[in-house]
Amino acid sequence: MYSFKPLRLDDKEKIDQTVVKLSFYHEYLSSELVFENLLAWQQNDCILIMWKDDIGYVKCEKNKEMWMFPPIAGSIDDFNKGIHFIITRFPHARIIGITDAMKKIITYDLLYLVDDKLSEYIYDTKAFIEMKGSKYHRKRNLIAQFKKQYNYRLTQATYDDLGEIDLCLVKYQQQGGSNADFDPLYKTLDLYFKGAHYIAALLWVDDTVVGLSIGTISLNNTGIMLFEKADTDYMGSYQMLAHLVTETYYQECTYISRQEDVGLPELRKAKLSYHPLIKDPKYACYHRPFMKQAYELYKTSFPEDGQGYRDYFFLNHYHEDNMRYHVEDGLLKTAFYIKWNKYKTQSSFSYHIPMIVGASTDPRYRKQGHMKHLIQSFIQECISQKIPWIILKTDQPHIYESQGFFPVGYQELVGDYERLEGCHLIQTANTHTLLSIYNKRFEYVSHDYRTVQYYQDLVYGLSMDGIETYLIMKDQETIGYVMEKDGLVEEMVLLKKVNPIIKDKDYSKTWIISDQGKPSHMMAICNLEAMINIFYKEKRDHFVILVQDTLSEEKQDIIHMVSHLIKNPKHVEPHLVIKKQELIDVLIHGKKHPVLNQRCHNFKLTFMNQY
Repeated sequence: MYSFKPLRLDDKEKIDQTVVKLSFYHEYLSSELVFENLLAWQQNDCILIMWKDDIGYVKCEKNKEMWMFPPIAGSIDDFNKGIHFIITRFPHARIIGITDAMKKIITYDLLYLVDDKLSEYIYDTKAFIEMKGSKYHRKRNLIAQFKKQYNYRLTQATYDDLGEIDLCLVKYQQQGGSNADFDPLYKTLDLYFKGAHYIAALLWVDDTVVGLSIGTISLNNTGIMLFEKADTDYMGSYQMLAHLVTETYYQECTYISRQEDVGLPELRKAKLSYHPLIKDPKYACYHRPFMKQAYELYKTSFPEDGQGYRDYFFLNHYHEDNMRYHVEDGLLKTAFYIKWNKYKTQSSFSYHIPMIVGASTDPRYRKQGHMKHLIQSFIQECISQKIPWIILKTDQPHIYESQGFFPVGYQELVGDYERLEGCHLIQTANTHTLLSIYNKRFEYVSHDYRTVQYYQDLVYGLSMDGIETYLIMKDQETIGYVMEKDGLVEEMVLLKKVNPIIKDKDYSKTWIISDQGKPSHMMAICNLEAMINIFYKEKRDHFVILVQDTLSEEKQDIIHMVSHLIKNPKHVEPHLVIKKQELIDVLIHGKKHPVLNQRCHNFKLTFMNQY
């Protein structure tokens, strides 16, 4: 049993004395191993520390997974001893905050993944304060306007200011800011008031706090910005706060870390707008042989995905519970991932359906039936769990038709639509706007349910491969959005059936989701009764449907649409006899039927999600 304990103030001296002994800690510009950062987030992230043989081990819990920080060691040998201890005692742990310098001295065979969400934005302090050049033009203007318009001052926070701080944070939340970090923020303020090594500054306009900044200075003289909040009713408040705080309290620091963007596209855009010197690259690593095989299989099967997106996928979406695979003689031969998509009908009824993504087979074992067997096994699993259907996205529908899949989603070429001249693109990271466009486009059909969080994940993940997101505009009118890189489109949503003509762009060969055209998504029905229950309007009457297989009348299902138990259902005369394909055409493709149209909803199913 290993005795991990909460951090105490006396751990600071021990950490600081240990890290100064190794050269790569001197170049460590990020905040993971800065004691004040660990202390600030200790309660929120369940951060604990253990010392064993003069090596420090720091762990936390994130998304039900154990995360271990780099070992705190005084020599290269001890650092590797620390790595060995972690991978042998906690083999499923994610080791975070690994730098290139650390990678070079680690002697173990680990899977390294670029952890962009936790890579920190590092700025040259002098450049940040001076803001010279045209790239800072807008920020200089906002600062100048703030100085001209408001009677402002910057002070260090005192205990007596807590009431005004509370009001500022309430305003921040009312303006759409998250309160997710309020607990660690208040805890850090309390530690600051008690004399801990933090800098807490307040930006005032007259007698009102309009900005709060909390940070610290690391051993290697890097300023670490931990928390920054401002009232955006005061135009330029964020820019003024960042400028004044850096100029006043961090002027002697060589660099400033404004920490990570935690995977939020809008925060990423804001941090990039200050033109960082670097985004300090960090890695997460694992000692899981099976995960490494899964990574290599994905890499081989999808060479078009760059390392950035691939690493993002495995760090944020990989989980063996959501994976179906075939292993033979210790070798992973074929696998796919299951994504549970929420689906919303026109009547606002929603349910979760599994979608197969990332289907891949080792090239050496293709065309041997491994994937077909794996999919059929998953269909049987869904049948036993009474899951109505499963979905997959494919450009080769004929491969899956023999396995019981049929088309349910379609796509058309944008070039087949009427040309709309004079359009232009505006780059965006506003996930609320993207969600609004999506919901407007699919307002009158059943569709994949998306959220702001879905778009945050999608936009950020695609950006790892350099795919950026743009609004498609005609004058002041929003036509839709596009996610693309060098003209290669990953996703496009249009509010009108038009071909937007944009200078130096040609989207005419882009496929877009429609209600007709080439198949894009395919469905396999697993449980007919569960499926019909989703569509059936009247649950109180007793209505019996006999569904015959399209290819063989001997294969049939008797579906009882009732709210009570029938003792001998096979001896009940059916009210309707219908072929399976005809039933699908009525319920999913909108075909007219004199009986079913009265008793079942026609949801006009549309499928958009690829991942």
